[in-house]
Amino acid sequence: MHLTELGLDSTWVEGPFITNTSSDGNFLDIMPPALGEYEYVFSASNNFGCTFDTTIVVEVVNGPQLTLPDEIGFCGSEFNLVPEIVNDFDQGPCNYIFTLGNENGNSFDDSQVEIYIDGVLSEILTTFNVEQEFEVPLNTGTEISLEYVFSFWGEVAGNFVSITNDAGVEIFNSGTGLAEGGNF
Repeated sequence: MHLTELGLDSTWVEGPFITNTSSDGNFLDIMPPALGEYEYVFSASNNFGCTFDTTIVVEVVNGPQLTLPDEIGFCGSEFNLVPEIVNDFDQGPCNYIFTLGNENGNSFDDSQVEIYIDGVLSEILTTFNVEQEFEVPLNTGTEISLEYVFSFWGEVAGNFVSITNDAGVEIFNSGTGLAEGGNF
């Protein structure tokens, strides 16, 4: 489908760090100065004066780093550059919020949540007399498992564990029926 078949009169894009735009407004180059999210508004007007737009979010992440070999020839002699990727789009860790709490207003009372990252015990979270949040950095693709361990006082009814990703979305909630040795 061609946009011109819709009777479009013009298209354009607005947003930060635009370095070049095509004459029809359908292609652009951007050069954001840092990692992060940048919003661009693509607008189109038809021959009747109606304008429509949509927002596009571009996320800038760490890209691969390349190393090039030293030049091996001068003055017209040919040489091949063979770049080597020295990292593979490692976006670094994302910070997840682990919340330990109790729905009855009691506390977690020294019960523990053991965090296993890729099968290795990495952190033990516990709190006493307060609901508490813990920030845990996790790399993309990391496999995690959690084990719940009662406090030495025994079971505390109503305990729960929730995990929120760095976008603020809850991705896990254990509910309040935690059992000794429970894995989730």
